[in-house]
Amino acid sequence: MILNPDQVATFEEDGFLVVRQLLDDTILQPVRQVAERVTNEKIRSYQAGGKIQNAHPEAPFETRWAIVCRENELTGTQFWGQRDLLDQAFYNLHTYRPLTDVVASLLGPDLRAHGDFWVRPKIHDPSTTLAWHQDSFYYGGSTSPTFRVFTVWMPLVDVDEGNGCLRLVRGSHRHGAIRWHTNELGQLEPAEAVTGYGTPVTVPMQVGDVLIISNLTLHASGENTTGRVRWSTEVRYTPADQSFGWHGRGNAFDTQYPTYIARSTDSRRLTTWSEWRDRWTASWSAQDA
Repeated sequence: MILNPDQVATFEEDGFLVVRQLLDDTILQPVRQVAERVTNEKIRSYQAGGKIQNAHPEAPFETRWAIVCRENELTGTQFWGQRDLLDQAFYNLHTYRPLTDVVASLLGPDLRAHGDFWVRPKIHDPSTTLAWHQDSFYYGGSTSPTFRVFTVWMPLVDVDEGNGCLRLVRGSHRHGAIRWHTNELGQLEPAEAVTGYGTPVTVPMQVGDVLIISNLTLHASGENTTGRVRWSTEVRYTPADQSFGWHGRGNAFDTQYPTYIARSTDSRRLTTWSEWRDRWTASWSAQDA
């Protein structure tokens, strides 16, 4: 799917775009299965350590993690990382042609997918609510508008205001990089009220929808007030030949979070799953040395 001119104009005006029902369940279900496997592993680990008594194996994916955390007063987590998640299911999702075609409509035909992909099991716990921010707050590199780092956010369950769908400030990217400070939770947030940068909106989404966000667009997660888990995953893309100057680690970012060519007009440039997996293995070996 290639974005039409109106969709491209909406992204350029708002700094974000929702594309409805882009992802087929056949590409999402393996990702959910990985998240469910990691849930099982974490619960078994807690149970073996005596932190929980009832693992609630009968509970569905949408609620089990929330039930276990609530019953045992366990603090939630904002995200699960690559050592838990590395699986071909994520590579298949990140290189899914309908998805990369949409992103290519905004970034150009050759795309680099980043290794800092996550799964977020947001529950009814303030620690899992992320403050307003531009993604660039966390990059620590150049904030030049010539650097483009777009996040694609994908719910693994339907999301609404009740379970904490994303909130965004429409048009905030047009203010460029803004001042920020660290709040009492250690999160980075704007130094001034977000309403000075545009109109905040909530974005309910269904499974299969995708949300594309500029690195300069202010956004935050809403509070989950339900007993459901707001499961989501995300990946970031840049133009394939863009330097790593946008990140404070520079080229070392590509070593710690191996990137790969996910779409190209030259098939010889594409990174295979096994090549990406092997780069992760080498990265972890170096970090653990």
